Amino acid sequence: MTKYVQLAQYDFDGTSEILATTTLSCENSEVLVYPNPTTGVLNIQVFVAESSELNYRIMDINGAQIEKDQVTVSNGNFTLRKDLSSLSSGVYIVELTIGNKVTFHRIVKN
Repeated sequence: MTKYVQLAQYDFDGTSEILATTTLSCENSEVLVYPNPTTGVLNIQVFVAESSELNYRIMDINGAQIEKDQVTVSNGNFTLRKDLSSLSSGVYIVELTIGNKVTFHRIVKN
């Protein structure tokens, strides 16, 4: 997936100028974590261009690990469904690692 980014300069007098437009590559993977907030089941949807290992950790807001696992993801879309209904209401962090890309997602459990 390619995303476009523009670099703009904004002056004190209110004028602006677009200095450059460039592209960003998402390293052949894309991640969606939903619904957020959740009352139970959390979906971790991953799209990868080639087969990869998905490492995930679920932590409480203090960083204490609640769950950790690894799954193999074939190229294309993959959805991991995690049942969080047994967890107390609060804020949790989901850490996802695919290859050398690490993302963190703040999740609210109602």
